[in-house]
Amino acid sequence: MRPLAVSATLSALVLAGCGSGSGGEDEPEPSSGQTKLSIAYRATPNADPVIERIDCARGRDERACRVAGVVPAETWQPVPPDTACTEIYGGPETARIAGTVEGRGVDADFSRVNGCEIERWDSVSPLLESTGATGAG
Repeated sequence: MRPLAVSATLSALVLAGCGSGSGGEDEPEPSSGQTKLSIAYRATPNADPVIERIDCARGRDERACRVAGVVPAETWQPVPPDTACTEIYGGPETARIAGTVEGRGVDADFSRVNGCEIERWDSVSPLLESTGATGAG
């Protein structure tokens, strides 16, 4: 799936969950609780990582758990090497997100080095907000 389609898919999934479940009007459906993630965010390549853990079984991190459940599967995959991406630099931030989302294993690196990577970053930005990620959102 092309990066623009990933963003459109995420938007459609978020809209599909509006007004249902125990969340607010703008929140997607909650995940099944089998979501447990470790997020390591770095503001610069040499910075110490800020580590955040999300465990949906504990009932905390409700918004992050809802968002994690609707991130398209393609977002967790690296951008294919032959993909044409805009050469827009979004900043030095990097993040690694690993664990499980609704029981499915994920392990992905994120950056803001070009348009494709910025789009992937934006797809997971609600998960990065708790780390203080300046490029989130």
